[in-house]
Formats: sequence, C-alpha cells, structure tokens
Amino acid sequence: MFIPIAVAVVVGVLGWAYQATKPPPPKICGSPDGPLVTSPRVRLSDGRHLAYRETGVSKEEAKYKIIVIHGFDSSKDLNLPASQEIIEELGIYFLFFDRAGYGDSDPNPKRSVKSEAFDIQELADKLQIGSKFYVLGVSMGAYPIWGCLKYIPNRLSGAALVVPFVHYWWPCFPSQLAKEAFKTLCVQDQWVFRVAYHAPWLFYWWMTQKWFPSLSIMTGNMSIFSQPDLEMLKKLSAIPSAGQEKIRQQGVHESLHRDIMAGYSRWEFDPLDINNPFPDNEGSVHIWQGYQDKIIPYKLNRYISEKLPWIRYHEVPEGGHLLIFDQKTCEDIIRGLLLGMLAVAALVLGVGVLVWAYQAVTPPPPKICGSPNGPPVTSPRIKLSDGRYLAYKERGVPKEQAKYKVILVHGFDSSKDIYLPLSQDLIDELGLYLVTYDRAGYGESDPNPKRSVKSEAFDLQELADQLELGPKFHVIGISIGTYSIWACLKYIPHRLAGVALVVPVINYWWPSFPSELFSKNYKKQLARDQWKLGIAHYTPGLTYWWLTQKWFPSSSILERHPIIFSKQDVEIIQTISKIPMPDEHKIRQQGVYESLHRDIMVHFGKWDFDPMELKNPFPNNEGSVHLWQGHKDSLVPFEMQRYLAQKLPWIQYHELPDSGHLIIHHNKLCEAIFRDAAVAAMVLGVAGVLWAHQKMKPPPPRICGSPNGPQVTSPRIKLRDGRHLAYQERGVPKEKAEYKAGWCDSGSSCHQLLVASFPSKLCSKAYKKQFARDQWQLRITHYAPDVRKVQQQSVHESLHRDLMVHSGKWDFDPMELKNPFPHNEGSVHLWQGMVLKTALVLLMGLLGLAYRATQPAHPESTELSDVPPTSSPRIMLSDGRYLAYKEKGVPKNESNYKIIIVHGFGSSKEMNFLAPQELIDELGIYFLLFDRAGYGESDLNPKRSVKSEAFDIQEVADRLELGSKFYVIGVSMGSYPTWSCLKHIPHRLAGVALVVPVINYSWPSLPHYLTREDYRKKLFPWVLWIANHAPGLLYWWVTQIWFPSSSSMERSPMFFSNRDIDILKKTSGFPMLSQDKIRQRGVFESLRHDFIVGFGDWDFDPMDLSNPFPQNESSVHIWQGYEDKVVPFQLQRYVAEKLPWIRYHEVPDGGHLIVHYQGLCEAILRALLIGEETPL
Repeated sequence: MFIPIAVAVVVGVLGWAYQATKPPPPKICGSPDGPLVTSPRVRLSDGRHLAYRETGVSKEEAKYKIIVIHGFDSSKDLNLPASQEIIEELGIYFLFFDRAGYGDSDPNPKRSVKSEAFDIQELADKLQIGSKFYVLGVSMGAYPIWGCLKYIPNRLSGAALVVPFVHYWWPCFPSQLAKEAFKTLCVQDQWVFRVAYHAPWLFYWWMTQKWFPSLSIMTGNMSIFSQPDLEMLKKLSAIPSAGQEKIRQQGVHESLHRDIMAGYSRWEFDPLDINNPFPDNEGSVHIWQGYQDKIIPYKLNRYISEKLPWIRYHEVPEGGHLLIFDQKTCEDIIRGLLLGMLAVAALVLGVGVLVWAYQAVTPPPPKICGSPNGPPVTSPRIKLSDGRYLAYKERGVPKEQAKYKVILVHGFDSSKDIYLPLSQDLIDELGLYLVTYDRAGYGESDPNPKRSVKSEAFDLQELADQLELGPKFHVIGISIGTYSIWACLKYIPHRLAGVALVVPVINYWWPSFPSELFSKNYKKQLARDQWKLGIAHYTPGLTYWWLTQKWFPSSSILERHPIIFSKQDVEIIQTISKIPMPDEHKIRQQGVYESLHRDIMVHFGKWDFDPMELKNPFPNNEGSVHLWQGHKDSLVPFEMQRYLAQKLPWIQYHELPDSGHLIIHHNKLCEAIFRDAAVAAMVLGVAGVLWAHQKMKPPPPRICGSPNGPQVTSPRIKLRDGRHLAYQERGVPKEKAEYKAGWCDSGSSCHQLLVASFPSKLCSKAYKKQFARDQWQLRITHYAPDVRKVQQQSVHESLHRDLMVHSGKWDFDPMELKNPFPHNEGSVHLWQGMVLKTALVLLMGLLGLAYRATQPAHPESTELSDVPPTSSPRIMLSDGRYLAYKEKGVPKNESNYKIIIVHGFGSSKEMNFLAPQELIDELGIYFLLFDRAGYGESDLNPKRSVKSEAFDIQEVADRLELGSKFYVIGVSMGSYPTWSCLKHIPHRLAGVALVVPVINYSWPSLPHYLTREDYRKKLFPWVLWIANHAPGLLYWWVTQIWFPSSSSMERSPMFFSNRDIDILKKTSGFPMLSQDKIRQRGVFESLRHDFIVGFGDWDFDPMDLSNPFPQNESSVHIWQGYEDKVVPFQLQRYVAEKLPWIRYHEVPDGGHLIVHYQGLCEAILRALLIGEETPL
C-alpha cells in the first residue's frame, strides 16, 4: 500500500502546486460574466480591444498630439495637472489608453515590451492622429516608451520618460552599480523582481501566497515613499479620482502581475544599443527623475543618460516618484517635450524675423530714483565722478572704531539690504564695520548704461574713498556680484586688505577653461538657462527680449525654479521668508533691464581679462583670497570652481559638502566666512601683533628652588651662565658602560618646512598638509614669537619657548651641516613615522593638561560629604555597585507586558517615553527605566563593556522579579546594551525594539562602499584615541568656552533635522551635555566610558546574530528616521537587509529624536507588543 499512497501524495502535491501557480481566467470586459464596457475602444489586428480617453483641444485643431502611457496600477483616467491655459496656448491633444489587461482593455497573454509598442502604433493609426506623435510614459509605463524607441522610432516626434522603470538585469549596467541600487529596495520587493525575472511561471503564486510579504506598494507599505511623495499623496487624497475601481476589474494577474512580468522579462534589446531617433535634432528624448525617489534609484537613470548623450536628463532635487502630479513640474515636462527644439529652429532660421522685430526688443527707459517720474530717494548716497549716484548702507561698529572695514557686494536680484545672519556678538568681537551698496541700476543707485566689469571695480573704489575707509579695505562678493571682485583683483589690487568670493558665478567663456570642462558643465544647465547665457554672451542686444517673452521658459533663477535649489537652500529660503524685509520691493524699482538684465549681460559678456591669469595680490602673505563653494550648488558647478582654484593656488578654496548656492544666508556659514577673513587678517597683520604686544607678554617664570618656585627634587648641574640643568641617569653605571647616550626629547620637526634650503614648491606642498591650526602656530612662532601666551605661568618657559626656539629663526641651515663622522667612526640616524603624530598628540595633551586648575577632583578623591544624596530607589548588584531605577505604567503584578527602557547618551531614567496613558491602561504595560552605569544615581563601572551592560539589565530584571522574560527598548546609544542582550541573554527576551540605534563603524560586516565617504567613520577613531589616551585634553576641549564643542551640538543643524530642532525647543534637550554638568568629572567620566564602550571593539558582530525568535513567537524591530543626521539611514537599511528577521520601520521625515515625536512611541509599542502596524 505504501507505493499507491506515495503516488497519491505526489500527485496531490503536484495538483496543488499546479493550481497554486495557475492564475484564474480573466473577466473580459463585455463578456457574459465580465464587467461592462464603459469607454470608447478600438479593435486591434489580433482581435483585442484597447480602451482610450481623449482630452485637450480637438484632434483636428491640435498642433501637438501626445499619447500618455500610464504606470503600474493606474489607467487611462490618470489626471495630468496641466492647466487649461497651457493646453490651449500650445494646442495640445492628449490620448490616454488602458494598457493590455488594465481597465476596459482586453488582456494580452503574450504581452511584452515589443507588443506594447505596437499597441501604441496601432491605436494611433486607428484614431488617425497622423504619421508622427509624441509619447509620454510614467513609471512602469516607461518600458513601452523604450519599446517605441526601439521598434517604431520613425513614428515619434518626441519622447518623455518620467521617473522611468529600470530593469536591474539590463546588461548595460555595471554589476556593482546595479547591485547597490537593487539593495536600496525593500527586501520584499527584491524577491518580487527576482521571481518575475528568473521564474515568471511562479509569479502568480508568489504574489498571492500568504507566507511572505510580496510587493510593498500593493501591501500599503508607506516607507517606499519619500517625504515629497507623502505630501503629494495627501493632496491627491483630497481630489476625487474617477475610474479607480476599474483598474483591476479584469483580474490582478492580467493587469498588475503581467505588467511586472513583461517589464522584468528578458528583453530582446539593451536600451544602450538604441540609436538616436532624432539624428537631425528634429525631436528630443527626455528623462525626468526625482532625486528623492525611493522607488526608482536615480543613479541608474543618471547612468543611462550619461551613456546616451542624446537623452536630455532632468533631475528634480526635491522630487520624489510622484513628481508629475506637481503642476509646475508637469507643465515643465510638457513644455520641454514639445518646445525643446523649437527655440533652436526659431533662433537659427529666424534671423530676418529677429531683425524685423528689433524695435520690439528694445528695453524701456529706466525710472531714475529722484527724477520726476521715478521712485523717491530714501537712502544715503554718494555722487560719483561721472555724475551717477550710488546708494549705500552702513552696519556694524562705528567706522572710526573698526578693526576691519568690509565692503560687501550683493548678488543677482538683491540689494544693499541683503539679509546677513551675523550676530552682534561677532560684530563686536571682530570690530567689524560693514558697508553694502546698491550696484548700478539696483535699488536706489543710478543705472550705468556703460556698465562693465571694469566700471564695477572703480565704482567700489570711489565708494571707499568717499566714505574714507582708508588706503586698504576688505571686499566680499556674493554670487554674480563676484565679477566686481574679480575686477578689483585686476584693477585695484593695491587697495585690498583681503578678499572673499562666495559661490562666485562662472563665466563659461573664460579662455582658460578646457573645452571639455566647459561643454560638460554648460550642458548640465537647464535648456532655458543655456539659451539665456548664450544670448547674453553672443547677442546681448536680444537679452531683454528673451527674458521678457512669454513663448519659452527663459530663466530658471527668475522663475525660482525648484530644480536650482539644494535641500539646504530650500530650508534657508523657508527661514528667510519668515523675516520681514520691507525694502525688498526696491530692488527692481528702476526697471528689470538696468538691474537684472544688464547684470547678466555684463557678467556673461566678453571680459577684457581672464581671471585665471591674475597674479597673487598678496605676494608677501599680507592678506588672503578665499573662495567658498557649495558642493550641491546647481547654479554654479563645483567642478569649475575646483579647476579655477587649482589654476590660482594662492586662492584658499573652501568646498562645503551639503551646501547649495545660498550659503551666505546660513547663520553658521555666514559667520564662518567673516570670521575666516578676520582671523587671517589678525595673524598676518604685523602691526596688529605689535600693538597687542604688551597684552601678550607672558608672566615671569617660577624658578625651581626660588622662594616662590617649586622644590628641586632631581639632581642638577650648574652651567657656566649660572643656570641649572636637571638630569636623570638610567642603565648600567657609567663607569661600566660600553656606550653612553644622551637623550633629547624633541617635539615635532615641523620647522623643516621653514628652513631655507628646501625647494619652495616642496616646502609649500608639505606645509599645506599640516592642519590649518598648526600652520598658524608655525607662522606665529616663526614670524612673531612673542604672540604666544597662556594663563599658566610655567607653560610659557617650557612648551611655548620650545616652540618659539624650534620654529623660530635659526643661525644655521641643517642642510648645510657637514658629516661629523667623515671616517665612519660613528653614525647619524633620522627616524620618521609615528613620532611626529605622537609628538603632536602629546603636545595637545600637555596643552589640555595646562588647564588642570579648572578640573575638579576625580570621583575617587571626592569627600563623602560632597557626594549628593540619592533620591531614587536603587538595587545592589552582585559586584557591589548600585543601579538606580524608576517604575512607570500599571503596577508590576497587574501588568500584561513588562518593558525595560534603556536610555541613550547624555540621558537618564528620567527620559520621556511619550506613550499615551490610554494605551498603557488598555494593554497593561509596566515600564522599568534605569540609570546605566555611571549615569544619574547609578555607580560608575570601571570594567564597563558591551557584555556587562546586558548582564546589568538581566540582574536588575531578576532583582525586581520581572519574570523569566521581558521586553527591551533601546534608544540611540542605549542600543548597544540592547544588541548585547540579543547576543548574551536572548533566552530572557520577550521582544526587542531598537530606536535610532547607533552604528559602530568597526563592525566587520559593514561594507566599505557604504562608509568610505562617511565623515563619521574617519572621525570616530580619532575621538576614541583621544578619549582613551588623552582624557585630559578631551576634558579641556568639552569644557572650554572659546570654541564650540559639546554644548554646541544641542541644537546644531549638523546633528539634528529641522523637526528635531523644533522638538529641542520644547524639551530640556541633553542636560548631561551642558558644560556645567560636564565640568563635574564624574559626569564626564560616565560619558567618556559610554562612548569608548559603544564605539570601541565589541566581542561580537551584530550581523552574525541569530534570530532570537525562530518560531516567530515574538519580533525584533528597528525604528529609523530618514533625515537622521547622527545615524545614516543607509547603514540601518543594510543592517536590516543582513538580518531579515528584523522588522525595519523608516520614518520619512524623522530625525534622531523620533522617540519624542507625537504618536511614535505608541506605534513602537503596538508593533512590538501586538504586531500592529501604524502608518508613519
């Protein structure tokens, strides 16, 4: 009987498998059991029907006919938010249709990339829309566009692929790029696409089985949407969407499943093998991609557009996957598709028309301030030698008391009233007098019809002379205002005390730029801006017409196009918009032509010099020139600034990684720009150093053995000049010694950089490798040694004089010395390597220890009476230490769930965990919060380790009788004890949640490609080294008051997102990180040990951990903020992918303080305790 039974079982399993993998038959529209046909349809040659919808102007009257291809889980009822005005203005006819299997269109069991292209062609022919038409595909609807470009290019007038689908197995993609992009997807989506590609016959079963999660977009997983997408979804939810119920009416397999199978099938072609369908520029192909798109990785579409240069690539910085539903973006897409080449034809072929229309392009006369029909004069002005007036504004300290006199030149569409976030403290500290002025034609300054690069420099000089600023002054130029600064460097360099160019606009036609660099970066500009710049350079007389005509987009900056602003720029704009600016309306009041248009014409016109041929205006280092550039500046390519700085090595180049074009309006960066110029002037200004000589004179030394000096405790010898030298003898007795050695403990040999025999280029190169702070130290000690001063009397005669002598002027050059052992009777050795670094670190440590008078006693030496009394209950651990704790929630004996919450860095058991009381009562939750070792009222653990933290948690649970199992929630730095629990006591855990868990960059499993650009990876080893080996220096740094250190992190945008900073305004922040607290040595030691353990070497790698709940009896969760600036979300995603048993939750607009966000704690508890997912 066994064989028949086995055969029956096998047959049964095969039958079940066949049924499970076989999709149900579709419900064909119009069939007896199918849905009704409610839309017009055409019959295709294979007998299928395609449903369609027509909108816009009538087909017969249309200038442009566009076929729109909808995306995944959409239909012909897709609503593009193009205004009726643009539709009628351009004469657009839209044709939408349901792709095979969607809506009212019949399924196609043989659906493929190729069939989709021929469906489009046949639809166009049946509806007689002409021999050529435009196609626009959205998301998954882009693969039919690739099919059109391959199979029917002769039928296309133009094509636009909007957030286009990418096939991760296209042969054209480099394997590493495709792999990295693929891994950014949710794990469940990776499996869906793998099955679709490798085993399409299993696809129906995979998409309908209940064992594993399938496609995230179908399961309602909102984490796949970026913040812009979530905001767009809110807007769309308020708009009625007709036809939604019909999308899947014929069955999900023939609509959604087959769409994925066709897209991820094995294609007959590679997109990079496609030839340009418009070799004579009679049409164009565009890709529009959102930089913040989490569904389609932007890097892959960037790669395709780089490999196919005939594709015009548009990347929207603030755009997500739903960018086409933004009206402005949608209209830009349509205009770009239809008018992209029309402007070329008009300008190239219509010369006669332009000549005929010359009168129409002549600008109107300006409205001069103070003239009968002009605006009134409300600001102080000076009269220039040519009779024009220049309006100005003075800020800062009185001119007569100023240490620094600075003229600031505003940028495009700005004025003398430019917003500068300079604090009064900084202005007073630097003694800063600042004058801003309206450049010619702006605000209340008269226009200059002969305005040029050169005239701007002499306007500035004349302003300085009439305001009596003295023979030299500092200049700072912003954006397009920097052409005035370049002119100053050319024509009046002798008047300059220092120069800063902030995001200086580039003239692409400067002769020194290589053609490849010019072409590459010029093409990155939007087409409208390329035309604007080209017209300003080649035909400036047409600039007014181009910038005022309504036919084509003319200037992204005038339109405030979002694509030109970085994320930081947008935040700055939002901040500035809240600040009253009553005089903003005056900027253009004399006419846009004399202010804005002429600015563009002058800057992008033909200059009478090349900035890259300028000479150093400060050959003797009496001043300095700085160039500040944002790496994410879309207006000014950083590559060209880098090239310029390389060509002019005397320019000090500062590139800011996360900044855009508006850095002058960022409070920290603005102050840095002014402070940098002031510090340079202070150190290099010898007159200032001499003036301050008396204040910098060090106190007299305390001689050992003198009445007020330290005691003599070592043997000494008396020298011929009366001084004493202390010594120490080591080794064998000198009478028995075979070798006698004298040891001189030397500091760093950095002085070699100033020795005369070194070639100047070698010296300069090596010198610039030093930290900027060390360069200044060497300059000071070499050129002005008496400037060195500190408060401790003994430091000057030891450390400072050592530096002064070593880095001062020697009476010989070591490289002119002769061999002291010409007959090899002895030898001289030079050892180089870690000595320099060790010496420098030792020196820093000694400087830190020089402030020992400000350090309190170590906790071990504190008198008993100084120990604060405890006010919280504590338990005694097995090693004799005490742990303080706090209980919340329902009583322990009445609870259903017992949770231990582990606080983070600089926090305590008093941390807020904002769980609503209703939820606590409903679920019966008992919370136990405790001070980790050394925090709050818990004793310090000198043997603290990752492992000890887990056993502390276990012991506190046992002492308080929480039972055999309990839940653990670790927040931020409190996550490393939580990882330790998963390693060392997994049998005690009922469930785990790690909230914004910190990442230890020494974990072996972290891939190099994810961390190589992360500044934290480079920073942490140095901080760890200092925390371990130079705690005195670290203590000095975090408690000193001169430079920002620990307390500055509390509300710094470097560490916290905007939403975090809003939270910090309403909470007490990190009380243990205040300088008053850190000055308490016990607090400092607790924080130091916590940091060392958390970021030091662990006894395990978290990514080697096994699932503590193999039978799914509970779960482990990670909660991460997408905008967390402390812990990168990319690393958290990687951890979650490596440990698929962890449930990963990403808060789209969340920073590092998500535990304080309204509703987040409730979501954490519901997911952890009852498995209930709450939309984020």
